[in-house]
Amino acid sequence: MKNTQQHAYPNWQVEPRWVIIAQTLEANNMIVIQFSKSNTITSKLIRLFTWSWASHVDFVMDHGDLLGATFKEGVCIRDGLKEARKFSKTERYTVELSLEDEQAVLRAVASQMDKKYDVMGVLGIFFRRKMQRRNRWFCSELVAWAFQESGNPLLKQKAGRITPRDLLMSTKLIHVKDIK
Repeated sequence: MKNTQQHAYPNWQVEPRWVIIAQTLEANNMIVIQFSKSNTITSKLIRLFTWSWASHVDFVMDHGDLLGATFKEGVCIRDGLKEARKFSKTERYTVELSLEDEQAVLRAVASQMDKKYDVMGVLGIFFRRKMQRRNRWFCSELVAWAFQESGNPLLKQKAGRITPRDLLMSTKLIHVKDIK
């Protein structure tokens, strides 16, 4: 079933998606990534099995909306203010890139819009097995893949079974802000 969510971007169906996403981001040679946790059972289980304070990761757009993969909506753009209420802790990091590399990451992640959530991939983390499904993503897998696909990997390992904790260990991340 395709995500029927109305997009807040009027040219979404006309322009290539990465162009629309790039228009919402300043050309500042960096990408902002947000790590978060909530008090839900799912968040607590993810943190327990991954030995991390964070259970979720998203790309942050300049106006505050979040671009990432969620269980309910798959890969989509979500209202940053609504989402902020769900989190009990949030930290933001930047990754400095050339403008060309920044656009390559955006093209990669935009090409995955409306893809479904990778439930099997998450279960693979819990069972310590590779159970990744093609063309489906969980949050940290999507972020890692977008950087890897652009030629700017955050980690040495491939994108499958990457957890928020793995991404937090990347030496390419620069901590910029604790929100909660």
